[in-house]
Amino acid sequence: MSERRGAGIPRSSERGPSGPARSAESGQAVSERRWRGRVGRLGALVALSLGLVVLLATPAFAHATLLQTTPGAGQVLTSSPRTIQLRYNESVEVDAGAVRMFDQKGDRVDTGPPSASGDVVRVAVREKLGDGLYVVTWRVTSADSHPVQGAFAFQVGTAANATSPAVSSLENRLLDQQSSDHVVGALYGVDRGVLFAGVALLLGATAFATLVWPASVTLRRTVRIAELGWAATAVATACGILLQGPYAAALPLSDALEADVLRDVVDSRYGHLALARLALLLLAIPVMRVLFRRTEHDGPRPRWWTPGALLVSIGIALTISLAGHAHTGDYTGIAVPADVLHLLAMSAWIGGLVVLTVAVFPGRDVAQLRDAVPRFSRIGFWSVCVLVVTGTFQGWRQVRSLDALRNTDYGQLLIIKLAIVAVILVFAARSRQLRHWLWPEPEPEPHRELVVAGGSDDDPAGPIAAGATDGVGEEPDGDEARELRHLRGSVFAEVLGAIAVIVVTALLVNAVPANVAAGRQIAGATAVTLKSSKVWVDIAISPGRAGVNDFHVSAVTPQGVPLRLAELTMTVDLPDKKIAPINVPLRDLGPGHYLSPGFYFTLPGSWRVTAHARLDAINEVTLVGTLGIR
Repeated sequence: MSERRGAGIPRSSERGPSGPARSAESGQAVSERRWRGRVGRLGALVALSLGLVVLLATPAFAHATLLQTTPGAGQVLTSSPRTIQLRYNESVEVDAGAVRMFDQKGDRVDTGPPSASGDVVRVAVREKLGDGLYVVTWRVTSADSHPVQGAFAFQVGTAANATSPAVSSLENRLLDQQSSDHVVGALYGVDRGVLFAGVALLLGATAFATLVWPASVTLRRTVRIAELGWAATAVATACGILLQGPYAAALPLSDALEADVLRDVVDSRYGHLALARLALLLLAIPVMRVLFRRTEHDGPRPRWWTPGALLVSIGIALTISLAGHAHTGDYTGIAVPADVLHLLAMSAWIGGLVVLTVAVFPGRDVAQLRDAVPRFSRIGFWSVCVLVVTGTFQGWRQVRSLDALRNTDYGQLLIIKLAIVAVILVFAARSRQLRHWLWPEPEPEPHRELVVAGGSDDDPAGPIAAGATDGVGEEPDGDEARELRHLRGSVFAEVLGAIAVIVVTALLVNAVPANVAAGRQIAGATAVTLKSSKVWVDIAISPGRAGVNDFHVSAVTPQGVPLRLAELTMTVDLPDKKIAPINVPLRDLGPGHYLSPGFYFTLPGSWRVTAHARLDAINEVTLVGTLGIR
């Protein structure tokens, strides 16, 4: 690739046709070959990274959590409900078919279209329900643009048991029929990775040409990097609009171009942000033209350019933050600005590294890099500081506990990302050390006392500063060319690490935040089955935390058939805190089905539950287990 010469950028190949010129041309040819080899390896790594995202990315189910349903899970109704209502911990969006109802045979029950108002979703039941079991499945889009799905069961009359193990099997089967295509989830992950890479190249190249080395605007490779970043961001945004419909509604990829699906996406919050990003990219075109097509004779840039470029950059980052995890959960007023700063710092650092490696380093010696590298080193240092501060805050916000960090996909991916960043920082520290060696910071002139060492006014040596030398014994300069090669290699290693970070970040975006996933695991842990050779007692507690809870209890035979007991009594105690057994009042709702609503657990801990199941007038079984209350 050829370069366009700019003022103040001397090239070593311009010394003449012979002697040192031939040596310089030979050195430049070697540098070009090395650069092409590195670019080839970089391209191979990018392709491998995209393949890794395809293999590992799956449809994410985050971030909203279902708090309450009407009817409640396991509730027994005496008459048919007119509406189904679901309440979440944050605002959600729904599309047609987002809430469905089925009878105990798995046949669809007629319902109206769902409607969402903030954090509440409602759907009308169009037909009167007869006695029996009913399962409601739901799939909504969270504020972070990810789908959330689940199911619950209730019953009309007492002829069924909405909390039996068979109901959970039916719920899982119905949810599996509405799950997203793995291909859609993988493509969604790749799209997010391309989006992050494109933004890093676009904003990073612009920042480098503006803040680090203005002369780089005349390098064709710098222009190509910025154009590649713009194109990648635009393509990823457009593809994201096409993928969001199948991704959110669990549709096949072939439905991406359906008019109704596209209309739902465009009318959604995700669609509004994506269209705003495309509009900002159009505004970025004149900003890029002014920056990269000016010469030394054009004079200063227009007054509108600096605020315009800043607003476009912040706007692009903001459209990504508002469509991601930063906009959900706690402290969003701080999280969104922190995430925008994180994206801008990431772009300045990673995009600048790419410009330095691909456009600036090839064919230039230490003297020619004297301005560019030290300036980028300073900006890179402060960018890393911003990344560390904002990344620590966002990581704490999404994890909150060591258990969540260790035991969730999000937490494990975050550990991998932190390990990669640590390796990058090692190379960054080495690069900074080499930079200081090659281009030392100018030191202030120290105060030196002048003393005359013998002689006279005729002494040709004149006065000598105390502590100074006359040059005898000074160490010669090191091998600058060798150290510059080491610097290039270290920066190239940083670029490779940055690609790995972008891959892991794309997977993180596709993962359930650790604190949410851990909360779901905790909720699942508040169920226990007490077993004997004659009877199994299945106990489920909701929500499974200290405070008010509902007990759902089922008595079945070891073969899973509901069993009518002569009597069932239950107590709970907390031996660690010396809390004596507390009676759990149970309502008999039908064959083998019991309910204790509003039971209060005073403390979190491992509570012991003891069930006395009387099978008939003389046979009784005592069962003991443990319930984890958080």
